[in-house]
Amino acid sequence: LRRADQPEFGWVAVQTDAPDLVAEGPWFAWHQDVIQLPAVATEIARNDFGTQAFTVGCNLGVQFHPEVTPDLTAVWAARPRGLHQLAVAGLNLERLVSEGRRHAPRTRAAAYGLFDAFASRAASRSLIRRL
Repeated sequence: LRRADQPEFGWVAVQTDAPDLVAEGPWFAWHQDVIQLPAVATEIARNDFGTQAFTVGCNLGVQFHPEVTPDLTAVWAARPRGLHQLAVAGLNLERLVSEGRRHAPRTRAAAYGLFDAFASRAASRSLIRRL
Protein backbone atom coordinates (compact mmCIF):
# COMPACT_ATOMS: atom_id res chain seq x y z
CA LEU A 1 0.00 0.00 0.00
CA ARG A 2 0.92 3.60 -0.39
CA ARG A 3 -0.76 6.70 0.97
CA ALA A 4 -3.05 8.31 -1.61
CA ASP A 5 -2.83 11.98 -2.50
CA GLN A 6 -6.55 12.30 -1.69
CA PRO A 7 -8.80 10.01 0.36
CA GLU A 8 -11.62 8.03 -1.20
CA PHE A 9 -14.75 8.26 0.97
CA GLY A 10 -18.33 7.63 -0.05
CA TRP A 11 -20.22 5.51 -2.56
CA VAL A 12 -18.07 4.69 -5.59
CA ALA A 13 -18.51 2.87 -8.87
CA VAL A 14 -15.91 0.43 -10.14
CA GLN A 15 -15.13 -1.05 -13.51
CA THR A 16 -14.92 -4.82 -13.30
CA ASP A 17 -13.48 -7.65 -15.36
CA ALA A 18 -15.37 -10.19 -13.23
CA PRO A 19 -18.97 -8.97 -12.82
CA ASP A 20 -20.05 -12.39 -11.54
CA LEU A 21 -17.69 -11.86 -8.59
CA VAL A 22 -17.46 -8.07 -8.16
CA ALA A 23 -20.36 -6.00 -9.45
CA GLU A 24 -19.79 -2.45 -10.68
CA GLY A 25 -21.26 -1.04 -7.49
CA PRO A 26 -21.89 1.36 -5.92
CA TRP A 27 -19.61 0.21 -3.13
CA PHE A 28 -18.73 2.07 0.05
CA ALA A 29 -15.15 3.36 0.20
CA TRP A 30 -13.42 4.70 3.29
CA HIS A 31 -9.68 4.68 2.83
CA GLN A 32 -6.62 6.77 2.16
CA ASP A 33 -4.41 4.09 0.67
CA VAL A 34 -3.77 2.87 -2.86
CA ILE A 35 -3.11 -0.83 -3.44
CA GLN A 36 0.08 -1.67 -5.30
CA LEU A 37 -0.37 -5.23 -6.54
CA PRO A 38 2.43 -7.79 -6.52
CA ALA A 39 3.11 -9.70 -9.74
CA VAL A 40 1.19 -12.77 -8.47
CA ALA A 41 -2.06 -10.78 -8.12
CA THR A 42 -4.67 -10.19 -10.81
CA GLU A 43 -6.60 -6.93 -10.73
CA ILE A 44 -10.28 -7.57 -11.39
CA ALA A 45 -11.86 -4.22 -10.51
CA ARG A 46 -10.72 -0.61 -10.49
CA ASN A 47 -11.77 3.02 -10.68
CA ASP A 48 -9.93 6.31 -11.15
CA PHE A 49 -8.62 6.02 -7.59
CA GLY A 50 -6.90 2.68 -8.28
CA THR A 51 -7.32 -1.04 -7.74
CA GLN A 52 -10.61 -1.90 -6.06
CA ALA A 53 -10.48 -5.72 -6.14
CA PHE A 54 -7.91 -8.38 -6.93
CA THR A 55 -7.32 -12.10 -6.70
CA VAL A 56 -4.34 -14.22 -5.74
CA GLY A 57 -5.14 -17.88 -6.26
CA CYS A 58 -8.46 -18.52 -4.53
CA ASN A 59 -8.09 -15.39 -2.38
CA LEU A 60 -10.00 -12.17 -3.02
CA GLY A 61 -8.98 -8.72 -1.80
CA VAL A 62 -11.19 -5.65 -1.97
CA GLN A 63 -10.44 -2.01 -1.26
CA PHE A 64 -14.11 -1.08 -0.71
CA HIS A 65 -16.35 -2.25 2.14
CA PRO A 66 -19.05 -4.68 0.96
CA GLU A 67 -20.15 -5.24 4.56
CA VAL A 68 -21.25 -1.65 5.11
CA THR A 69 -24.89 -0.76 5.64
CA PRO A 70 -26.33 2.79 5.76
CA ASP A 71 -26.51 2.53 9.56
CA LEU A 72 -22.87 1.47 9.83
CA THR A 73 -21.93 4.32 7.49
CA ALA A 74 -23.58 6.73 9.89
CA VAL A 75 -21.73 5.24 12.89
CA TRP A 76 -18.32 5.47 11.18
CA ALA A 77 -18.88 8.95 9.83
CA ALA A 78 -20.38 10.38 13.04
CA ARG A 79 -17.25 9.69 15.07
CA PRO A 80 -15.06 12.79 15.58
CA ARG A 81 -12.33 11.42 13.32
CA GLY A 82 -14.93 10.42 10.72
CA LEU A 83 -16.48 13.90 10.71
CA HIS A 84 -13.02 15.40 10.25
CA GLN A 85 -12.22 13.01 7.39
CA LEU A 86 -15.52 13.81 5.67
CA ALA A 87 -14.87 17.54 5.99
CA VAL A 88 -11.40 17.13 4.45
CA ALA A 89 -12.98 15.14 1.59
CA GLY A 90 -15.69 17.77 1.12
CA LEU A 91 -18.55 15.45 2.12
CA ASN A 92 -21.19 15.65 4.80
CA LEU A 93 -22.74 13.00 7.00
CA GLU A 94 -26.35 13.57 5.95
CA ARG A 95 -25.57 13.20 2.25
CA LEU A 96 -23.45 10.11 2.83
CA VAL A 97 -26.21 8.39 4.81
CA SER A 98 -28.89 9.47 2.33
CA GLU A 99 -26.88 8.04 -0.57
CA GLY A 100 -26.40 4.84 1.42
CA ARG A 101 -30.13 4.45 1.97
CA ARG A 102 -30.77 5.07 -1.73
CA HIS A 103 -28.15 2.49 -2.75
CA ALA A 104 -29.00 -0.03 0.01
CA PRO A 105 -31.10 -2.52 -1.99
CA ARG A 106 -28.51 -2.73 -4.78
CA THR A 107 -25.46 -2.81 -2.51
CA ARG A 108 -27.01 -5.48 -0.29
CA ALA A 109 -27.68 -7.70 -3.32
CA ALA A 110 -24.19 -7.03 -4.72
CA ALA A 111 -22.55 -7.82 -1.37
CA TYR A 112 -24.41 -11.11 -1.00
CA GLY A 113 -23.53 -11.91 -4.61
CA LEU A 114 -19.85 -11.19 -3.92
CA PHE A 115 -19.83 -13.31 -0.73
CA ASP A 116 -21.62 -16.22 -2.42
CA ALA A 117 -19.45 -16.11 -5.55
CA PHE A 118 -16.26 -15.92 -3.49
CA ALA A 119 -17.31 -18.85 -1.28
CA SER A 120 -18.20 -20.91 -4.34
CA ARG A 121 -14.93 -20.02 -6.06
CA ALA A 122 -12.83 -20.80 -2.98
CA ALA A 123 -14.64 -24.09 -2.38
CA SER A 124 -14.18 -25.26 -5.97
CA ARG A 125 -10.47 -24.39 -5.96
CA SER A 126 -9.98 -26.17 -2.63
CA LEU A 127 -11.71 -29.25 -4.01
CA ILE A 128 -9.52 -29.23 -7.13
CA ARG A 129 -6.36 -29.08 -4.99
CA ARG A 130 -7.46 -32.10 -2.96
CA LEU A 131 -8.05 -34.26 -6.06
